[in-house]
Amino acid sequence: MAGARVTLTKLGGVPVASTVTDEDGFYRINHKHTGKPTVYSVSITTPQGLIQTKAVSLKPNHYLQVDFLAP
Repeated sequence: MAGARVTLTKLGGVPVASTVTDEDGFYRINHKHTGKPTVYSVSITTPQGLIQTKAVSLKPNHYLQVDFLAP
């Protein structure tokens, strides 16, 4: 889904980074997490206002892929 806002948020509701999906619905957020594995949330807000959120555990120096199903 093109034009959806994707946000990476720390536990406690502090936004870390966000981006908008491209014309094919893909997105990329670059965030270097250091320290112990920590729970973040990744949420997507569609242009129609629908929101999906997933909890993820980020480990230092690791790559993580989070996929969402289009409504």
